[in-house]
Amino acid sequence: MNTDVSSKRLKETAMDYLKIADGFSGQLLHVLPLPLVEQMRKHPLVLSLSVTALGHFPQAGHHYRARLEGCREHILIVCTKGKGWFEINGKRQHVQAHQALLVPRNTPHVYGADTKNPWTIHWLHFLGDEADYYAACLPPKDYGVPVTPVCEKELISLFQKAYTTVAREYSQARLICLSQIARLLLSTLFFHNRAYSSVHRSPTSHDLRDIIAHIIEYASEPLTLGGLARHAGLSVRTFSRLFQHQTGITPMQYVIQQRIRSACSLLVDAPLTIHEIARRVGYDDPYFFSRIFSQEMGISPSQYRAAHNTKHTQ
Repeated sequence: MNTDVSSKRLKETAMDYLKIADGFSGQLLHVLPLPLVEQMRKHPLVLSLSVTALGHFPQAGHHYRARLEGCREHILIVCTKGKGWFEINGKRQHVQAHQALLVPRNTPHVYGADTKNPWTIHWLHFLGDEADYYAACLPPKDYGVPVTPVCEKELISLFQKAYTTVAREYSQARLICLSQIARLLLSTLFFHNRAYSSVHRSPTSHDLRDIIAHIIEYASEPLTLGGLARHAGLSVRTFSRLFQHQTGITPMQYVIQQRIRSACSLLVDAPLTIHEIARRVGYDDPYFFSRIFSQEMGISPSQYRAAHNTKHTQ
């Protein structure tokens, strides 16, 4: 990067945060040095998702930011208490506790705290190909993400880990750890957050969580693709397509995964023979079970048991 451009950007970043640094008692604020950020973005573990700034503003009265040309980074704000608002494309929306706001990079925006009940927020600025992917998860013209209480608790814990990671130094090792924490934080928000999946599911799609729970509970039973489709109230073709779209694997692959997961637990914890375990997880033929297990786990059931130092005999 050109030295003059880097210096200019660093000054702009410092001034940007200086405007909001006063008045928030108990705040945490980390703006990572731009030259270090640019250097670290070449690292394979940071390249696809790089954090440039993060912080925690409790009861941030008078908090206000206006970026009429947008920001070069994506901005994530998680509101845990109070209220705030944002305006993008001339449309103003409110943000309150158990909600998050994700502003894609280069998107002109304005946001601020509610004057009577100012928000308490954790926030993150981040860049990279993975960062772009998460921004693309948002439906068109929709920047708010609802958050369940359970998910919010996990997000707060991850933010706290992030603050601790860079509390004393901005070393290479610390920034690598910070990148991994941010990756887990974003995946938690989008993929381990039922409030988001239920709100942003399209009206024509089906919620398959019930059938997934059914598979988990009855995986050892003689489940068939046709039976699962009927249980979901869909044709086999539609059910298979939707299931793979929502989970990434076919329904019967999911059944196999659940059976093998149960088998792994039994191999470690239960004094049963391989034949007994095979029948318990849904396979009458122990040789077929062993073949499936080996395909999924890379080793045989006997080798898996031995690797975990169990005292059980076959």
